[in-house]
Amino acid sequence: MFILEIRARTPRSLIAGLMWTGVKDGMYVMRHVCQNSDELISYGWTQHNGRDFGHQVLIDHDMTLETSFLKSKGHGSGYGGDWAVQIDVKGTKGKEEMQRNAQLFFYLADEDGSALGLGTEILDINKNSLLASGSRLDIGDWQLHLKSMNNLEAHYSGFRTPHIHNLSDFVLGNLAVQAQKFGRLQLSDSSDDSPNVLVFQIAARIPFKVDLAFVSGTGGKNSRVEERVANLTGTSLTSQLEKKHREFDTKFDKCFGLADKLNSDSVNVGKTAISNMLGGIGYFYGQSKISVPRKSN
Repeated sequence: MFILEIRARTPRSLIAGLMWTGVKDGMYVMRHVCQNSDELISYGWTQHNGRDFGHQVLIDHDMTLETSFLKSKGHGSGYGGDWAVQIDVKGTKGKEEMQRNAQLFFYLADEDGSALGLGTEILDINKNSLLASGSRLDIGDWQLHLKSMNNLEAHYSGFRTPHIHNLSDFVLGNLAVQAQKFGRLQLSDSSDDSPNVLVFQIAARIPFKVDLAFVSGTGGKNSRVEERVANLTGTSLTSQLEKKHREFDTKFDKCFGLADKLNSDSVNVGKTAISNMLGGIGYFYGQSKISVPRKSN
């Protein structure tokens, strides 16, 4: 299970995802996928409607990571619309007093190999929200913004590569070089020419919350970028996510009617099972080779 991977319904897409540093056997490791061998306390989607909303919870020892996504199709957006991700990093229940810094690595990659543009003020992300920009035939011009009410430290690295399945290896290699040179666990704040992969390191003291907004079709005269970014971050995003939470619970109860038959824990298990099934469904391209015979009249 990949951690919060977002992509369009196209064969070669612009994709986004999340990694973070965890601890295993007393050593730092890069979390990119969730597996039983990772010894996470729990992970998985708790809500997912299969279309435009999902919420997942991952508990990694003393850190709880909650991620939510929201898709939005508004006036001025390109093909596929806009999307937002809210990442909420908290101490695990009972260990809140063990506050420490957390290191998140949010990445954006173009499977077509198109170059991605870096924002000009990434190292001062508390003042300027633009992380990256670019253009694609399917969605037009686009921008990625980061907003947070917390004090963040940001670093970045850009890679030019045809292989994006092993991004964690690129990140770990970059971090290792920096650690050997300077004794710090941070990205190099440098980029290859015409990078098609951008990785943004977000560091802050737990607890903290980060909102990321992707807006498409930004090249138009009436693109209203600032307005759309504001709508997909902060209190506006939180309100929309809370509404989606309620809608999911209402529809689940209406479809399955379990509230009167099972206790709340059992109902939550059912919601998680459905959500993980929907969240784990990949996009299918091409034509099925399964033939279904027609019934004769």
